[in-house]
Amino acid sequence: MPIIRRQPLAHGALPASKRARPAEATEALVACVRPWGSVDLQTPLWQIQFTGGGHRAFTFSMLSAVRDMLEQRGEEGVKTLSEMEATWHVRIITGAPPPSGSLDIDGTGIAEWAPAVYCAGVTPARGLQLIRDTLTCKAGKKPGLEPPPLKGKRHVLAQLEVQPPGEEEEEQQAETEEEKYVLSFFGGIYPFKERFDARRVLGGPVAKDGAEDQKEYVRFLDGLTLRDEQSEERIRIVLEDVLRGMPVFLINSTTRRNGMAAYLLTLGSVVRGEDVDL
Repeated sequence: MPIIRRQPLAHGALPASKRARPAEATEALVACVRPWGSVDLQTPLWQIQFTGGGHRAFTFSMLSAVRDMLEQRGEEGVKTLSEMEATWHVRIITGAPPPSGSLDIDGTGIAEWAPAVYCAGVTPARGLQLIRDTLTCKAGKKPGLEPPPLKGKRHVLAQLEVQPPGEEEEEQQAETEEEKYVLSFFGGIYPFKERFDARRVLGGPVAKDGAEDQKEYVRFLDGLTLRDEQSEERIRIVLEDVLRGMPVFLINSTTRRNGMAAYLLTLGSVVRGEDVDL
């Protein structure tokens, strides 16, 4: 892995605004992501630390949990921590104290055994996916343990659906066998309203499950087709120009092994979500 150029804030030290207080504790495991310099003056480096309910239980056995996950679910050639670092450019620092002397030599507030994940890339998507895969693997071993759901305003979600054809389109689609898709973005997208508007991405408040008193703010791209340059450019505009590379969790509401869902997962900021089954 390239040399790490670190930010002034020390590893293991959360800013005062991010430190969890007992009264503010949450049941969810929360990943705190922040830029951490660069690895080669061009590729960003990200640090991921943990807070919230249950974070100590997760971080205590993080290395062994990640090893188990890689052995069971890792890609070909990514079955060990060293292979993960070389291929995915992700490294786990355990925060173990040195054999002798103080861990916090410079008095910067470093805490012992405060693990962090460092990942190199345009976005921290690979590091976040590693955490999610590890939690999912642990959930499979322990009945009753569930990975945190991808809900709420912290995450940006994208739901892929097949677009029902109109009467004229139904005849054309039968001839070409080309499905059209709708890709809807929701969750923590409201801060990007002006950028969505500037690029004329349709959307607005939508009733959740038909309940008019509960609405979700949604933006969507319709009429998307697979292997189409115009469709790919529309998706790129949202992911790069509007969301600026923020990780997007994909929910596949089509069929298993869908080509469009598989294509979306090749994009740098799109992360496999809990409902995707390819």
